[in-house]
Amino acid sequence: MLIDQPNLRLVVTGEGLFHVRVTQVGDDQGIEGVSRPSVDGILDQIQGHLEQRAPVRYLVGFSGMEDLTLAERWRVADRMRANRRFISRSAIYGLSGKLEFAFRVIVRVSGREDLRAFRSEARAREWLLESE
Repeated sequence: MLIDQPNLRLVVTGEGLFHVRVTQVGDDQGIEGVSRPSVDGILDQIQGHLEQRAPVRYLVGFSGMEDLTLAERWRVADRMRANRRFISRSAIYGLSGKLEFAFRVIVRVSGREDLRAFRSEARAREWLLESE
């Protein structure tokens, strides 16, 4: 376990996947009382681990996250573009309807073709483990 916090977990799985899980927790369970994790904070915490283990097959799970603001969407897209050199493939699962729509826009803006969204973690894992 590389990061283990109430709303952010990062592990390298037995299959070698760089697995990030982001959740929204209740006010009483959040980091320092914050129920919605900071997008910038999450990206910053993950960055060093990502660079150190590059290139990675990147698996991201979202659970119960609310919609991202427009400014957060742009920051995520910018980071995705900048981090492309550290990632061989990316799969995201567990997006709400609003986030799934935003994700598709972010993917277009980022120019990433090796990034896909899946409804289930199992299917996302399967795609990441397929030969490239």
